[in-house]
Amino acid sequence: GRIFAFIGLERTLQAAIAAFDITDPANTSFVGLLVSNGDRAPEGLKGYVLDGQYYLAFSNEGSSTTSVFWLAPVPEPGSLALAGLALAGLLGGRLRRARKSA
Repeated sequence: GRIFAFIGLERTLQAAIAAFDITDPANTSFVGLLVSNGDRAPEGLKGYVLDGQYYLAFSNEGSSTTSVFWLAPVPEPGSLALAGLALAGLLGGRLRRARKSA
């Protein structure tokens, strides 16, 4: 029941993606930051659901890799409501694509 925006920070030293809760655009809040060690310059971001689980996939221009994070719903502090997609993706799996040789 929540809406999140994920913003790739392309100019960081390692891949970083900022997550915002935009359910109420007048009261947008920063949720957290996904940091993907070994990746650089996240560009194309795509969220999807597979078998009832939420994922965020993104390509990395600087490192020629593709990463996938699992996003888990967690309760909001002091409430039983779901916060929606949280940054549990740090524990998720990551897929890497080999660099293409020129």
